[in-house]
Amino acid sequence: MINSFDVLPVLLFAALTLKVLSAVYKLVQSNTYATKRDIYYNDTQLFGTQRTVDSIVDNISCMLKVPRRSLHVVYIVSDAKFVLIVEKDATFQRLLDDEFCSRLAPCILITGKGVPDVNGRLMVRKLWDTLRIPIFALVDADPHGIEIMCIYKYGSVSMSFEAHNLTVPSVMWLGLLPSDIE
Repeated sequence: MINSFDVLPVLLFAALTLKVLSAVYKLVQSNTYATKRDIYYNDTQLFGTQRTVDSIVDNISCMLKVPRRSLHVVYIVSDAKFVLIVEKDATFQRLLDDEFCSRLAPCILITGKGVPDVNGRLMVRKLWDTLRIPIFALVDADPHGIEIMCIYKYGSVSMSFEAHNLTVPSVMWLGLLPSDIE
């Protein structure tokens, strides 16, 4: 015989899953995006903890065999129009001082202060995966600048086994090309 207390957790989980599915459906229909945190804050009392929503979103993604982005649930929500990777810290600081992002368009500025580290490359990849906006590299038209841009775009030899997680093949070079210099 089934005890009604045994069924309650299953019914609660099903109700919570339907609530999250409803939120996902609205996001997809309206072509808008939200974070798992946004979904949690829609009804904190119902969900109880952030971990509940995290688990349900991951389960839905797994069940449907689609990435979270297809559910319109993302890590980051931004109105940025593009990401600009800046080779040099001095140039990066100058762009900040000149309020580049607020003057041109909402954007995300990133600098690796030279050769990018793994975390910087991972951040650029996550931004691309999540936001699907153009990514530009502002680097010098010399071998060092070209190498830096190529590391973001194609990866490095030492981390070639992780290239699929650390590169953004669509990175576009912004600035002078070597062919522009006579």
